[in-house]
Amino acid sequence: MSLVPDGPEEIDLHPRVHGFVTAGGVTELCFGGSVRPVVGRVIGLDSYEGITVTCELPDPGWKYGGEMNPRIRRFSESERGEVYRQTPVTVAADGSFRFERVPPEFYKLNVWRVTADGERERVTGKQFSFPMLSHCENNEPHDLGELRPYPRR
Repeated sequence: MSLVPDGPEEIDLHPRVHGFVTAGGVTELCFGGSVRPVVGRVIGLDSYEGITVTCELPDPGWKYGGEMNPRIRRFSESERGEVYRQTPVTVAADGSFRFERVPPEFYKLNVWRVTADGERERVTGKQFSFPMLSHCENNEPHDLGELRPYPRR
């Protein structure tokens, strides 16, 4: 149980547990295991063949000489760091995508295509979060809605 002092409307329990606790009431949260699917749809492309989506925790803001801090880079590339990334998914012919078993947290989602010269190009992206749900009753997907491509340069 956590007590919220008088005054704030809610408290954001980030970084490892993302949930909202409302002042003046009792909020039940289910810790560990309240994963949900995340779904969305990419729109505005001529074809969705070869389009993939990645869903990751945002990169740490710690920079070192213009590069990611070497310690953070080693962690990101380690076996434990892999746990923080969702396996990329392929976008369906209608532009839809779905990630399974995503825990409540803040995320960075990117949509990618492979260019004619074999390079990976980011089509669009979005940062999002979703809180832990009370009572662990809702397994409905977290719907990100439609994602439009960035304007081409």
